[in-house]
Amino acid sequence: KSLFENKELWDNYDKGGEIKKKLPFIFSKIPYDVQSILDVGCGNGEITNNFPEKYEVTGVDNSKEALEFVTKEKILCSADSIKVEDRSYDMVFSSELIEHLPSDIMRGSMMEFKRIARKYLFISVPNDEQLEKCLVFCPNCKTKFHAYGHLHAFTPKYLKELVGDDFVLIWHDTLGKKVKRYNDLLLKLRHRIAKIYFAPNEYTVCPNCNHKSFDPIKGNMLSKLFNGLNLIIPKKAKKYWLMVLFERK
Repeated sequence: KSLFENKELWDNYDKGGEIKKKLPFIFSKIPYDVQSILDVGCGNGEITNNFPEKYEVTGVDNSKEALEFVTKEKILCSADSIKVEDRSYDMVFSSELIEHLPSDIMRGSMMEFKRIARKYLFISVPNDEQLEKCLVFCPNCKTKFHAYGHLHAFTPKYLKELVGDDFVLIWHDTLGKKVKRYNDLLLKLRHRIAKIYFAPNEYTVCPNCNHKSFDPIKGNMLSKLFNGLNLIIPKKAKKYWLMVLFERK
């Protein structure tokens, strides 16, 4: 099974409460004229289940294990093939989905979002993420992959390009804990010379061979050297989440 077909993962999702911290911000930014919301990539409903009662909310996900936890109306399907009518929801909402999608499915999903949204697209993604920082090395098949399955990094400019000309970006903002970038050169050296990658968590699954037995990562002298050098190089910290709201022209 893939990472997202693990019921135990969804049962323990958001143990740190990071998603719950986002809820007041999300709800405060929903336009006043929204009544119906399609939440695409809703996962186990951490956001979907908590939308205020005044909204008609439907969750969409391709993991039946995740949807078992969703208490609102729900649809089991891929984000690039959603069986609902054109412009049938006032707003399409999607939080932390599209960074997981292969490029063709991501672009197909954006087409679906635009087809379904009567007026608004509200999207949340990691903020200009340094994908290489979370690379895991599979000891079984030697594949390098992102620990959380992220495939893309997003900025407001890139999201505008993805959405295209039918919608206009009316606001964007960042929130969440601040994250410092690892120096690019030092990170390459840590991977290539020290052979030290990101430490996998208990739910990590290699997307190539489904290997899921990873030994704890133990640093070595070289990795400690690179980590130490990285600490003394000045870097700006960025808030982890990026949220954008588009309105149909």
